[in-house]
Amino acid sequence: MNRMIMACATFMLVGLLIFAGFDLRKVDVTESVVVDAPRTEIWGAVTDFEGIFHRANDAHILTEITSRPGTGFVDGLRFLQVETVGGIKGVLDGRVYDVFPPTRYRWSAETTYSLLGIDIVDVFEGGDLRIEKTNSEKGWRLSHRVYGVFPDSFKGRALSWFMSAFMGIESDAAQHTRVELEYVKRELEKR
Repeated sequence: MNRMIMACATFMLVGLLIFAGFDLRKVDVTESVVVDAPRTEIWGAVTDFEGIFHRANDAHILTEITSRPGTGFVDGLRFLQVETVGGIKGVLDGRVYDVFPPTRYRWSAETTYSLLGIDIVDVFEGGDLRIEKTNSEKGWRLSHRVYGVFPDSFKGRALSWFMSAFMGIESDAAQHTRVELEYVKRELEKR
């Protein structure tokens, strides 16, 4: 009887892995808040990577600009960030681009995620941060779309499926982003 149970469990696990191997999942979430502060102050906060942005989330372990000092917040700015998302450590090697002060910028990063000190997957991540007019509310809409693309391999597909199905990676990414935006809102509105 125990052999039958083990055989069924093994068959189900193999079937699950095969299914996961054909279903590449992506993380793609957008969060936003309305901030009642001047647009230039919002811009200053969301581009202060080593200051306000770093402090915006307890999950940020390290955030530093790796570009040559004095270059300013411009296309090509490089940064390093170490953070946790859903309990998994990520090390981002990123850059910003499409910088249009004080309205928007985009970023991308090659990110290595590890668990218990073991690298498990490299993910291509990015984001699109915008500060836009609102039609009905006082202030500016601050939104941040973040996305992650797992490698198009069996391992990448299996991990993306597992992390989506069992670890709630989308909701963790949304919550992580929401915490950062709400921190910026609180900091600027209390001035």
